[in-house]
Amino acid sequence: MSIDRNDIGRAGPTRQANGISLQEAQGVVAGAVEWAEANGLLLAVAVVDIGGHPVTMARMDGASILAGEVVVQKARLAAWLGRPTASAVEIGRDWPHVYMSFVSAAQGSIVMSKGGIPLMRDGAIVGAVGASGGSAEQDQACSEAGARAGGFDI
Repeated sequence: MSIDRNDIGRAGPTRQANGISLQEAQGVVAGAVEWAEANGLLLAVAVVDIGGHPVTMARMDGASILAGEVVVQKARLAAWLGRPTASAVEIGRDWPHVYMSFVSAAQGSIVMSKGGIPLMRDGAIVGAVGASGGSAEQDQACSEAGARAGGFDI
């Protein structure tokens, strides 16, 4: 069997495709940034695919540098959990041992903070969006606005 080196790493019959396209992810980020601007906020926004890998990210001029680092981790947690990151915050409060197992298993690649939500299409998770740099409620609202702008279910 010969393997075409150009096919290595591409989705095949036994692999899942990314789920969300770059164009779709950019629409989500654009909608989230528009919401942040309309609300006078300087935020960072990221979209990840179903595996938690970054598809696109934006840090608004003047937004916190830390927000730019945290935002992918928020989106990744939402993709991996399949639910808003707000639920992870509740889990951490109510069951700290479960919280610690999440953090340990993820080896530093997630953050337990509100502001990330899965992106749903036809009842399936295709990725997730995260926002950071505002209050927990502002980050959550920004992510929801981006998801809606991109035509995704919340």
